[in-house]
Amino acid sequence: FVSETSRLMQLRQLPPQATSNIAWAAATLGLDPGPQWCGALAAASGSHLSHFNTYDLSMTLWALLEMGHPPDREWISLLLSVMMAKMPASQPEHLARVLW
Repeated sequence: FVSETSRLMQLRQLPPQATSNIAWAAATLGLDPGPQWCGALAAASGSHLSHFNTYDLSMTLWALLEMGHPPDREWISLLLSVMMAKMPASQPEHLARVLW
C-alpha cells in the first residue's frame, strides 16, 4: 500500500513526457482510473506545466477529458497561459486539441 501523499510525490517526479504518456495510454485503453488518480495527476503536473511542450500539454488535457475527469479551472487557466506563451512554437494540431 502506498499512501496518497507518496503517490502524488511519485507523479511530481515524472518528466512531462512521461506524465502525458501515462495519461494518454490510460485514456487510449479506455481505462477509468477514477477521479482521485486523475486529480492527483493534474495536481502533480500543475506545478510544472511550464516545462511541458505543447504536445504534452495538449495530450494531458485530452486524456483527462477523455477519461471523464476534467481538471479544475485553475489547472486549465495555467495550461492556457503556458500554451499562449508557447504558441509561436506550437503545431496547429496541438492548439486544435486544446480548443476541442
